[in-house]
Order: sequence, then structure tokens, then C-alpha cells
Amino acid sequence: MASRGRAAAFFTIFLSLSIAIAFAAGEVFVRLGGRYDEDGTFFFRERPIPPFSLPVRHAQRLIDQYQADPTGYMQYDPDLGWTNRPGSCTRDRRYCANSAGLRSDREFTKERAPGVLRVSLFGDSFIHGHDVELPGSVAPQLETALAARGIKAEALNFGVGGFGMDQAYLRYSRDGGKFESDVVVMGLQFENIGRHLMVFRLIAYPQTAIPFSKPRYYFEGPSLLLANRPTVAPEKIPETLANFDLSPLRRFETFYTEKYEPRWFLRSRLVAVIVDAFRRRRAEAAPNLGDPEGEGVRVTRRILEMFRNDVRVTGRPFLIVYLPLKDNIQAQLEGHGDPAEPLVSLFRHDFDLVDPSARLVALARERGAEAVAPGHYSADGNRAVAEAVAEKIASLKME
Repeated sequence: MASRGRAAAFFTIFLSLSIAIAFAAGEVFVRLGGRYDEDGTFFFRERPIPPFSLPVRHAQRLIDQYQADPTGYMQYDPDLGWTNRPGSCTRDRRYCANSAGLRSDREFTKERAPGVLRVSLFGDSFIHGHDVELPGSVAPQLETALAARGIKAEALNFGVGGFGMDQAYLRYSRDGGKFESDVVVMGLQFENIGRHLMVFRLIAYPQTAIPFSKPRYYFEGPSLLLANRPTVAPEKIPETLANFDLSPLRRFETFYTEKYEPRWFLRSRLVAVIVDAFRRRRAEAAPNLGDPEGEGVRVTRRILEMFRNDVRVTGRPFLIVYLPLKDNIQAQLEGHGDPAEPLVSLFRHDFDLVDPSARLVALARERGAEAVAPGHYSADGNRAVAEAVAEKIASLKME
């Protein structure tokens, strides 16, 4: 009996030491394989691992860079959060804005020329045409697609990188009337639903290069109200983030969650990585943005309803164009159907929706989804979107 007891004790000690050694080795591996940003948030394989630190120093660095470059392409905007700086270009000159802040290599008059159909495009980086040269973006390709259908047209690109549909609508409300339009088109990119529930991109996306805050629509009973307008001035952003727990904006920041709450067991980087992976598998790391009854979808629908109603007052058509991401295209390519189809159907029921999915999937079947949407759309992907929009516009009975 005594020998059995000693054997059991030896086994327990051996097992405990083995687990401790394995845990220590795992902890060392994770720490050596990761990095900390300037605010103390740990990154493993370039993914931020909770608990996050509020990005105060990161924001200060971005603001300092912004203030040191008064000619940069992105400009703080008290109404919109940020926008394209009029008359500017990025350093590589890939993106340039005309005097109205539209991505274009030419200017437009307020009045459209006789015999020319004018289309105004609003949305985020997909409409703006990120990752392609100007000729490969949607606007000039829409002009070409309409010309092929016998319609001489101008396409005005009001897209801004990082925008939500809320900011796009606010830009239309403020700037859309500066130019006559025959058709107004809004890009429907479902990742934007999350953007409608945030005030600071820095809190939702710790690696973002956009330091500014944005306006935030929210429901107060049946009414849709607007918070954080004017938006936080650049010089006040670091202080606002440093004291975010006390800020009145905290209630509007859906992504300021338990991921920012320090917990003793998450001091272990290994445990933090395991917990983060478990949360992602269980889809617990973010709110259910696709819930038709959730705040994100409800706010998005109301924004688009206001947008449509404002355009209808002018007597012009309002179209929304669905912009599926690479994973959605790949799923359709494999015959599984678009995971976003329930949302697409919901918005198709409520709005005049253009869906270029068939063209994008056909293109992906020839060249692969990566060639169509390596991140944003390639020039060929944008051409497929432009063709779908042009076909819809050509079918409208225009005055």
C-alpha cells in the first residue's frame, strides 16, 4: 500500500511538473511570437488579443502625423468625421480628389450638360475604388458601360475610405445638392453595419490608420437621433480616449466591450490567445450584426430609408448596389449560396437593389475569387459592378 501511495504521489508530481513546463513553454512561445503596440495591446500573428488597451498613444501618433501634413488626402470633417481633402493626392498619387473632394481627374459643373446623364455614387472604399488606379474604379467604368448602351454619362464618385452608410448619407445631405444628378447610387456593403454602431474606429479596429471619430445614429424610442456631431476635434481625441469611461460617447460605442476589461487570468498571454480563439469559434467576439431585429440592421435600414426619401423629393431614382465580399463570392462559387442572402433579400424587399453577384461569380469562376476581390475589388471586379449598375440605369424610364 505504501509503495502504491508513493507511486501515485510521484505520478501526480510528475504530471504537475509536465503541465507546468508545457504551460511555461507555451507562454514563452506566444510571448516571443507576439508583440505589444505603443498602448500595451498584445498582438499575436498580427491579431490584437484581449484585453485591449485604449489606443491613446496610437491616436496621438496618428493625430501628430495628420497635423504635420496639411496636404494629406484624408481630412478631418466636423460633420462627417473625415473626408477626402479637396485638391489633394496620396503620396503615391494613386488617389486624387478634385476641388469638391470627389475622386476624379477632372472637375464638374453644378449643372449637368444637355444630353448627358449624371450619376452620383456614394459609399465607402469599394465605391471610392481602393487598391486600383482611377480607370479601374467603378465611376469611370460606369461611364464606359453606359456609353456602350448608347448613354452619354458622367459618374461622380463621392466615395470615402472607411465610411459607413451613415456618413455617406450625411455627405449626400450636405454636398449632394452641389451637383445636379439624374440617378443616385449607394453602395451596400454589409460590413458597414458594424460601422454604424461605433464612434471611434480605433476602438473597433485597433490597427486602423483613421484616428477620427464619426457621427452615430441611434434610436430613442421610435426616433432616430444623431450623436457626436460635430465630431471630436483632432486635438481632443487622445484626451477623450484616455477618459473614455467617463465620456458621454461611451454609451454609443458598441465595440467597447469586455475585450477592454483587464482580468487577472488574461495576464497570461497563452491563456489570452486560447480564450480569444474560443470566443471566435463561438462567435462571441462581436455582436450579431446580421440580426434583422438587431440595432445595426435597424439603424442601417432607417438610414437608407431617409436617403431614399431625400432623393425621391428631387424626383430622381435611388438605387443601392450590393457589394459582396470575397468570402461571399467564394461561397457562391462553391455552390453554397451567399451567406448574406437573408440580408440581401431583406434590403431587396425594401429598396431598388442592384445585385452584381452573378457577374462577379462568373468572373471568379474564370479567374478565381482572389482575382476578383483580393481585398477590395480588382479593376475587373469593379467592371462587373459597373455593368450591373449600367444595365439597371438603362432600364429606367428617365425624364
